[in-house]
Amino acid sequence: MENIIDSIIDIDKTARNRVSEARKQADAIISEAEKSKETMKSESRTLLEKEIEDKKRSIRESSDSKISAAEKDAEEKCRSLEIKMEQGKSLWKSGIIGRITGA
Repeated sequence: MENIIDSIIDIDKTARNRVSEARKQADAIISEAEKSKETMKSESRTLLEKEIEDKKRSIRESSDSKISAAEKDAEEKCRSLEIKMEQGKSLWKSGIIGRITGA
């Protein structure tokens, strides 16, 4: 009878050791999974930040290019209007002088 009890105790110890070892392995797997998860989060965050910066740079460059084109266009229109104003100014002067002098 004592042998049976000793045998049951040994089986119980073995089972408890196996359960304990299984829990340690499970904890290690969970810990490793958490580390992997954090690494993936960090890598994803880094990639997204880079992507955002690239998009910002692209938008900024595009905007700068459009602004430069608009400024150039505005300058050309101003020059054209100044030329037309100068031409009209001469005609107005001549017309006014002609009306005053009767010529």
